[in-house]
Amino acid sequence: TKKKDLVLFLGDTGAGKSTAINYLHGCKMESIKRNKLEGLKGTGKVIRVDPKSPVKEFAKIGHSKCSMTSMPRVTEDKNFTYCDCPGFFDNRGAEINIANLANIKNMFRSARSVKSVVIIDYHSLKAQRGASIPSLSNILCQLFQSEENLQKNSKAIAIGVTKIPEGEEVTLEEIEDD
Repeated sequence: TKKKDLVLFLGDTGAGKSTAINYLHGCKMESIKRNKLEGLKGTGKVIRVDPKSPVKEFAKIGHSKCSMTSMPRVTEDKNFTYCDCPGFFDNRGAEINIANLANIKNMFRSARSVKSVVIIDYHSLKAQRGASIPSLSNILCQLFQSEENLQKNSKAIAIGVTKIPEGEEVTLEEIEDD
């Protein structure tokens, strides 16, 4: 990633960073029942890369409680250099979270420029009136070295909300109010 223009995908474990990258990278996606995937139980559906997709899965999508992305993973297409980052609040322990933060900071330092896409799971926005948003904000301040740097670079940060139930909407005001 040295001297590349990088699009960094950030967010909690399970928010949908890998799914978003696969989609943007050109993979054909499909929704299938959980119980159709080997090793998964329960009801409901999951999104995966269609096995017949002409563009193969870049970022392994996790569908269980285990985090799938353990190190920042970089890929390029003709338009962008993408980085799929390990999730915040990784479920493998505090030392993994510290290592993840250090690895992500190294990605920031080595790139020529960084655009960040922060992926937020709809349900975490709605749970406990958005209690996870201040934690996410603190992590972003750490990555950008300070709240001032975070605000200074805010035009290079996009927010994506995933897993929105059909018929629901999310407004920027809802995110800002939380």
